[in-house]
This record gives sequence, structure tokens and C-alpha cells, in this order.
Amino acid sequence: MGKKRGFISATDSFNLCGAQNQVRQFRTSSPCLERKRMTGVVVTNGAQKSVVVAVERYFVHPKVGMMIKKRKKFMAHDEEDKYQIGDRVIIEEHRPISKRKRFIVIGLAPSKIPSYLREEDKQEIDAKFSKEHVESESESAKQLSDK
Repeated sequence: MGKKRGFISATDSFNLCGAQNQVRQFRTSSPCLERKRMTGVVVTNGAQKSVVVAVERYFVHPKVGMMIKKRKKFMAHDEEDKYQIGDRVIIEEHRPISKRKRFIVIGLAPSKIPSYLREEDKQEIDAKFSKEHVESESESAKQLSDK
């Protein structure tokens, strides 16, 4: 039996390329590549070893030109089940853990309060602003009573 016209076997195509001694290189993801990290707020922690993190991003609308806020929720793996609703966490891309989980929780995100302030300084600032607020209220009450 002869070969069918137009049919080339895998060995024939390999021989036609002249690549008998060469090893084919396939594109694979390197472990050295930077994985995507995002910061968000834990929205749900009902499932075992899982949390849902809402990540917000801002961008400029291409036509209108105004800032728009988008929120997307990602399911992330929390091995120790220690993060509660409202915690700001950092999540990182990971291999698929389940059908919807492709991220793991790295840890808590740094707080927005400046770290260089001592606890006494924070309390002093709070006391100062609360006194100013009380004084301004008492002055406005006096002005109203005078009229």
C-alpha cells in the first residue's frame, strides 16, 4: 500500500526539518518570573482555608477622562484561617489550588498610619483635635445664646 497523498507522519516531518540532533524548546513559565501581587480587603471568610478578597483599582476612562474605581473579588487560600473580615491583606498569584482559587494570602498589608509616630504622639494628636472640637462647639453655642 502506498502513502496517502498529502499525509506526512511525525517522523517524516521531523526528518524533513533536519532537526534530528536538536531538542525542541517549549515555552514554559519560569519560576523566576515576577508573580502578580495585589492588596485588598477580606470580604468573606466563611469557607475553610479560604477568604474572598476585594481588590480596588483606579483608572482614567478613555473617552470621558474621569477617574473610575473598579472592584474585583478574588478567592485566596488562607492555610491557617487567621484573617477576619475587614483585614487589609496582600495576595499573590499561585498555581491553581481549586476551581476558583488562584491566589494565596501572603500576610497583612501595612497600615496607613505612619509607623514613625510613637503611641504617645498619636494619643497627643487625638487629644489636641478633640479639645479643639469641644472648644469650637462651645464657642458656637455661646454665639447662638448671645443672639
